[in-house]
Amino acid sequence: MKNLYRMLGILLVLAMLMSLVSCRKKVTGVDDFTEVMEDKFDCEVFDFDKRDDMDEHIMAGEDDGDYRVELIIYNKENRAEDHFEEMFESYEDGIEDDELEGTVEKTESGSYRKFVFKGEFGDREIYMIMIQTKDTIIQAHSNDTGKCATKRVDEVIKALGY
Repeated sequence: MKNLYRMLGILLVLAMLMSLVSCRKKVTGVDDFTEVMEDKFDCEVFDFDKRDDMDEHIMAGEDDGDYRVELIIYNKENRAEDHFEEMFESYEDGIEDDELEGTVEKTESGSYRKFVFKGEFGDREIYMIMIQTKDTIIQAHSNDTGKCATKRVDEVIKALGY
């Protein structure tokens, strides 16, 4: 019986350690975003047009322009939600109206919402991920749907903690 309790204790400790290791810090602001994009991906980070309803809007990309990543922080959570829904619906409508060719998939869990588009617009290929958490939008896209390009965008999203 004593060995059973000891084994259960060890399993509980291991489970807690694994859950702690699997937790990644999400990018929460400009400094975190800039650090990840400059240090891990050697991207140039610059301010982008900011509307009145935005607290922050910055963009990062490689010199060769293979992909672009945006961080938008709105001053109200509902504005971020609206932006996310507007973008998702525009991709859905584009597919329905035959303006876009491809797929769009949406997932939600609590305050985390994500959609992924992979397809074509005219003669351009697009792979795009948009994530909304509370007042923040992370958007990453590539003008290529090949395995290398999509993998790179996925790596960036993962490094940002999403």
